[in-house]
Amino acid sequence: MWKVGTGTNISISQDIWIPDYVNGRLLSRVGNLQCYKVAGLISSNEREWNKELIVNTFPEDVAELILRIPLSIEPHEDSLAWSGEPTAVFSARSSYKLLQSLDPTAYALHNIYRDFYKKLWRTEIPTKIKIFIWKISWNYIANKVNMYNRRLVNSRLCPRCGGGEETLNHLFRECPVSVEVWKVLSELDLKGFTNVEFSDWLTMAVASLIKINFDGAFDERSKVSASGVVVRDSRRNILLSSADIHRGVHTAFTTEALACRRATQIALDMKEEGIIIEGDSLTKPRPGVIARESQIEKQESQDNRGRFFKRSQRRVMKKHYSLSRKWKSPLILKRQK
Repeated sequence: MWKVGTGTNISISQDIWIPDYVNGRLLSRVGNLQCYKVAGLISSNEREWNKELIVNTFPEDVAELILRIPLSIEPHEDSLAWSGEPTAVFSARSSYKLLQSLDPTAYALHNIYRDFYKKLWRTEIPTKIKIFIWKISWNYIANKVNMYNRRLVNSRLCPRCGGGEETLNHLFRECPVSVEVWKVLSELDLKGFTNVEFSDWLTMAVASLIKINFDGAFDERSKVSASGVVVRDSRRNILLSSADIHRGVHTAFTTEALACRRATQIALDMKEEGIIIEGDSLTKPRPGVIARESQIEKQESQDNRGRFFKRSQRRVMKKHYSLSRKWKSPLILKRQK
């Protein structure tokens, strides 16, 4: 949409320049003004709209919208702005909302994918991988079937196995070549690999993944702190949780370091691969005994990873803190198998 400056570059009938005008252009309503510019509607001496001319030229609803457009005191060049955002700055999110408003059914997200997309865009992986996964979810991949439907190829057969049409499902799950690739990824559970819907398969969790969250709470006045650890599987079931009381602690950082060390010790004791250890402290570790021990323990298990987690994941830990501080003793809860 055009933002009116001098108005010399904006056609009255052929350009989009009136905010909130449903039809966009005025072409169908003022066809005799095709060669006229918006500058002709502005009183150049006073930098105001020529109200009398506008009211006598346009229908009442259009005239009212034009007169609402503010004009700057000093004339400046006309400029193009994105109408999908109040800030006039383009964003992918606003373009999606615009498309959805034009045809809600065509761009409506399935409930299965709604949370999936939120997690996808927040995941710390290369952008090109995010876009590729997004293309898969919408079936925007250039497989043989899609290309055949667009008359770009003469065959729909899979070029790798030749045993079936190369649909999205065949490409990623049914083709023997793809199945062998998935088997190489030992941390994936391939049971029922081809027996679930593609959308369920795309969003299903990795069965073998274990996540350990740790956090700490520090009371500066009493120099007492509590650290908590929660262990979950890929389905968010709690496998183990613990809380410890520490006395004589002088900083909140030490509390976090103690919690991190405890989480690392639990990860080593579990002797599992692919464990993710998450904390929420963005403080860069300073040299010290506890921090150094945590680093050494982490290096002993190269297959485990560490990262930060959000405050919304603290609810279970807070319950342990309160119980542990109430009883003034460590608390460990372990899920019965």
